[in-house]
Amino acid sequence: MRSRGEGGRRGTRTLGRPGRSLVIALLAVLTLAFGAGPARAEAAPITPRPVVVIGVPGLAWEDITTDGTPALWRLAEQSAIGALVTRAAHLRTCPADGWLTLGTGVRSALPRPQSPDQQGDPRLEPRCAPDRLTLDSVTSTDPRGWLLTTESGQEPITVIDGGAVIDPQSLTGRAAAVPARTEQLSAVDERVEAALKDVPQDAIVIVAGLSDDGAEPGLRAVMVRGEGFRAGWLASGSTGRVGLAQTSDVTATALAHAGRDRPAEVIGRELTTKTASGSFADRRQVLVDGDGELRAGEAVMLPFFVTYGALMVALVALGVVLWLRSRRDPTRRVRLLHTIRNVTLFVSAIPLGLYWVTSFPWWEHGHLALGLAGWTLLMALAAMGFARLTGTQWWVLRPAIVAALTLLALTSPLIRYGSSEPWDDRIFMSTLGLHSLDGGRFRGFGNVPFAIFAVSLFLVLILLTHAARHHRRRPMIIAAVIGGLGVIIAGAPQLGADGGSALALVPAVGYLVLAVGGIRVTWLRAALLGLAGAAAFLIVAGLDHLRPEESQTHLGRFFGDLLSGEAGGVIWRKLDANLAMLFGPEPITLLVPVGLVAAIWYLARAPKGDDASPDRVWAAYPTLRPGLIATMVALVLGFALNDSGTAIPPAAAMVLIPAVIAIVAGHEVERRTPSASPTTDQAVTDS
Repeated sequence: MRSRGEGGRRGTRTLGRPGRSLVIALLAVLTLAFGAGPARAEAAPITPRPVVVIGVPGLAWEDITTDGTPALWRLAEQSAIGALVTRAAHLRTCPADGWLTLGTGVRSALPRPQSPDQQGDPRLEPRCAPDRLTLDSVTSTDPRGWLLTTESGQEPITVIDGGAVIDPQSLTGRAAAVPARTEQLSAVDERVEAALKDVPQDAIVIVAGLSDDGAEPGLRAVMVRGEGFRAGWLASGSTGRVGLAQTSDVTATALAHAGRDRPAEVIGRELTTKTASGSFADRRQVLVDGDGELRAGEAVMLPFFVTYGALMVALVALGVVLWLRSRRDPTRRVRLLHTIRNVTLFVSAIPLGLYWVTSFPWWEHGHLALGLAGWTLLMALAAMGFARLTGTQWWVLRPAIVAALTLLALTSPLIRYGSSEPWDDRIFMSTLGLHSLDGGRFRGFGNVPFAIFAVSLFLVLILLTHAARHHRRRPMIIAAVIGGLGVIIAGAPQLGADGGSALALVPAVGYLVLAVGGIRVTWLRAALLGLAGAAAFLIVAGLDHLRPEESQTHLGRFFGDLLSGEAGGVIWRKLDANLAMLFGPEPITLLVPVGLVAAIWYLARAPKGDDASPDRVWAAYPTLRPGLIATMVALVLGFALNDSGTAIPPAAAMVLIPAVIAIVAGHEVERRTPSASPTTDQAVTDS
């Protein structure tokens, strides 16, 4: 082990080979984030021509078959196809909401005060007004700035009501009997076939399932045929995805191909085509499977997490009881500590298992919750087994290995964005991923993936800086470079695309760099770290704003709002959403910021000495406490800066709490069985 003087002399020189490699990796990721990016969809110059939009609320890809809907099948074979997100203003989208969203280009809905989904409970089904199922009934009563109209001298945009596919239980009042689904589909197919006979030969034809069918939310069918749209996948600039579009994209596409300007309030972007391999039947099945997995994930989410929470409470209670009963038996207590460290290591791997499980068709099982739980536990067991292959008593290592695997699982699909197939980021279809059915974030990091990414990042940094703690400057270099990589991955538009993540991670990483370097964090330095986070966000958003409009993410659009002076509304909306959650009908959410502040206060207090149990761990792993403080800083800022930020701390706790318990329990086993292996410092020194 080098003396401080030798380390200091070496620290004044240029970066060594590890440092240079880390810097090169940082520059490579930065180049990828702003240079390569996903492959763009193929788009030809647009020649204005007639556009025909056929709306079929409730139509899903599983409804389109060779026998039941032959006309739709033939049209789809000649079209670019994709899955349509129909989420409007309510938890479930009724046909009237879909028609309004199509006509206005923004998420719209008619009031339905008697519908139970107004209570904000996602388990409640909507009640759609039976007199608001058709296009005529909507446009005649509530046009709301209808955009798809034709004026003299313009190419015509024709909107046709192709009929609806509706579950009768979703209707309010005493509606007339609704035919069986097969009969509804047959009638829709006949109307579409009749409409196509009158379509001009050079017209762009769009068929879109504009709403849910009332039974459950799901992705709907959308297809586009005409010049520039050959058989393949549709790609959307608003979702940044291949094969996934929004209803407002249909509006933008109709306007663009009719030669109209897109009003600023239209949130959609023009749909384009991306080449696809295989037959139409294969492409259709990909969309059906994706819809099925998302629906299954929505259905199983609540029971899975209720069960998960109950099991965690039961395990904690059992652990406390066994701990108290073993206080007079040192041998039993050591065995209990062995069990605790292994169980908590396994629990910390469950989120990783939830991501890995998307590689298997778990949703095809009859019992969704059991299928998801079984596959997830198997994947978590595999991750724990891999971590235990290290065979070391250095117990900060094993949770860090699980964290590193989690980072890899979360990062690899971001790099694959823009492949030629939908669901190239399938891992984010996990119950801990993004939920396209909600119409929120369609790509990159949402709140839950960010929370797990942040915790995993700092667990890895705790390990790496701990390993380098006998060198004066190496821990600072590692924290700065690896932490910088994490900031780029989370915030870059072509990767995580989460501006709140960049704002949250920069001060947290900055704090860790100072702390592992033995530099005191003053209020002035803390303020400078906050300014650095804001500067990083503005740089990322500004670079994104310089890209073509169709390639920009919400970061670039927000930067444009800053330049135009319209960003205040966006900031207020985020603030209002978080305040509404905190002071809403569930007061337990107020415990989130209180718990975060209490954790930071506890970690930041001065150690009492090596005799207290937590302080023994701080002494054994000197970078653990600053690493945990940095983690808490990231979670607090992530909670404050993101929409629905209350989801971030609970999601982070799924990894952080069991990982910390595993480290503490592992250290206690080490301490109580000194003959089993050399101490950490001895092992490092001997090596």
